[in-house]
Amino acid sequence: MTKVLLFPGIPQQKQRSFIEDFIHYDIKPFGILTSICAIARKLKNTEFSVYPVVDENYLFKGVVHLEDVRDIIFSEDMACLIISADLLDSQYPFIEKDSTVEDAIKIFRKTNLHIIPVVETVDGKPFYTGMLFLQDILPEISYTRS
Repeated sequence: MTKVLLFPGIPQQKQRSFIEDFIHYDIKPFGILTSICAIARKLKNTEFSVYPVVDENYLFKGVVHLEDVRDIIFSEDMACLIISADLLDSQYPFIEKDSTVEDAIKIFRKTNLHIIPVVETVDGKPFYTGMLFLQDILPEISYTRS
């Protein structure tokens, strides 16, 4: 950005921007055996539409949709018998930690989502790292297009 301001007439080489600066590392996943009762208590004040699920080794397994959890909570008898694995969406898209913002935009556009899990693949296995929000990378999109 400084080069553009100091040398406005000189064409600048476009720099690739990576998603790592935008990852929310503070969003802790649910374990695959977590009961819906426990999930409901934790999600009471959340605004996320999906929540990541991992196994005991932190291997990313998929997400639980908040609307599915809400549907089950109304039937309190069943809620404590159901675990996150029962509601798991293992087809939900995710993105690699070392991906570019452009890669993320492609996923967001293709899927029409606004939040996706971020994983780091080690030995071919996706380990949960954090979550990426479309709203966080929107300013980066407008900056890279100028």
